[in-house]
Amino acid sequence: MILKKLQSNIQKLFFKKKASSENLKFVDKGMNNSSLQNCTGLILSTSFYWVKKEQLPVKKVHEAKKLLPAIFDGSLPDGNYKYIAEYAEESGWFYIYAYDEEKIAEYLESIGIDLTKIKRFYFIQSFIKLIEKPVDLKNGYSLVNDNGIICKLPSEFIEDSVSLDEFLKLASNYKATNIYISKRLPFSVDRSSILKISAALFIAAVIYIVEYTTYYKAYNKLVLENKNLYEAYNIPKTGYQRRARIKKLESIKDEIISKRQIFSKLLRIPLNRKYEFIRKLTLSDKRVSIEISLHNDKNAEKIKKYLEKILTLKSIKVKSKIMKIKAEI
Repeated sequence: MILKKLQSNIQKLFFKKKASSENLKFVDKGMNNSSLQNCTGLILSTSFYWVKKEQLPVKKVHEAKKLLPAIFDGSLPDGNYKYIAEYAEESGWFYIYAYDEEKIAEYLESIGIDLTKIKRFYFIQSFIKLIEKPVDLKNGYSLVNDNGIICKLPSEFIEDSVSLDEFLKLASNYKATNIYISKRLPFSVDRSSILKISAALFIAAVIYIVEYTTYYKAYNKLVLENKNLYEAYNIPKTGYQRRARIKKLESIKDEIISKRQIFSKLLRIPLNRKYEFIRKLTLSDKRVSIEISLHNDKNAEKIKKYLEKILTLKSIKVKSKIMKIKAEI
């Protein structure tokens, strides 16, 4: 359903649009082009393209594309050619076109046509079904249907013809394959191209929906996990609160590290390990209390000098070979 809708919308935009009878004009080299300035649709004469009528071993335009350059091989003057094909189902013939888009654009601009204002371009060959009688171009030439190929012949050899205005009136209600020109970049759109564009858009839409669904599920899971973490560890919700808590924790960490370093140094007090030992060591906030069992009183002075490098000593008492120290960090 979605693919059909996309195809329908693209067809409305790009494929075989009806041209307005007021704005559809015919252009040929050497004609009076004064009436072309305000048109929005142009039919290009046989002077702007080469065409061949061929029967190919395929039935689809997209299957014939790779064969198109070979059909004109060696038969075209130098140029940078594009190739397109139309398939007539009722007859089984392919109409193969070769055209130099740069030269077409250059000529149209040289006669004052603003390509950006032209909505539709057609080859006159696409209107083959309308040209039952020759079309008089009023420039000494007429368009003639010669066995399925539109060609231009001198009007002096034509007896019965219709006017160009009559033809354009019929053409305005006829659906023909159009060639789009955006500035100097012409391109054609056929049904196979529409199917490819529609399929690409459909696939892109499916990929987007799948990715969005996957992302949405992952996002919800992440939000839930985040919420659980906040609740489990009592994490503050605002950035200000989190920064304050981090600062406090860092301060506590620094204090603990400092105390550990001091405690480590206290455990390395220069004692006679054979006879002396620490009886008691208390570290509370910034206060330190130490009791040391001495071998004799002589080592007390050595211990005092060591502790002065680490702590701020408040009192030292030595009695009965017991040294008691009170200090602050």
